[in-house]
Amino acid sequence: MNNGFDPSERQKILRIAIFYGISLLLSLLIIVISVTFFVMIIYLEGKVSSEFLYIFVSVVIVNFAISALSIRGLMGLYGSFQSEHTDRRTIVFSINNKSHASAERPSAPKLNPEYFTDLELEIIDMLKNHGNRILQSDIAKTINASKASISRVITSLESKGVVVRMRKGVTNEIILVETNFK
Repeated sequence: MNNGFDPSERQKILRIAIFYGISLLLSLLIIVISVTFFVMIIYLEGKVSSEFLYIFVSVVIVNFAISALSIRGLMGLYGSFQSEHTDRRTIVFSINNKSHASAERPSAPKLNPEYFTDLELEIIDMLKNHGNRILQSDIAKTINASKASISRVITSLESKGVVVRMRKGVTNEIILVETNFK
């Protein structure tokens, strides 16, 4: 999934993320060293001058600010990369609106044929007729389409959440996800 980033834009964002990460680590390191130094001075001398205290507090506050800005920058960049891996699913079902007698079970959801191509519907029917699982090579033998076309259609069905493709030897087993489709 390409998020609209060309390689140079992606490299630029990555460099910015590395900059924020390094500045965060360095500012936290300076805070730790400053606190350690402050504790050592108190331990060895027993007291601290007001000038030293002001310098110490200033260094810690500035580095906390740098840390906060670095975290804010990294969080802003996170959204750029997060949408790349977000999986969006589309609802594929239509509910049958016929009234039911009280003794009857409501009908199962049925596939909306307007959402699928003829080849997709043919593969779904074949899956239903073969116990909701079939080898991809068997689909290729039965349906009058090229292996590449069948592979593309199965990929489309996978992205719609209708089937799952599992490796089985040199072929794939195609499994219908929802077994109560009409």
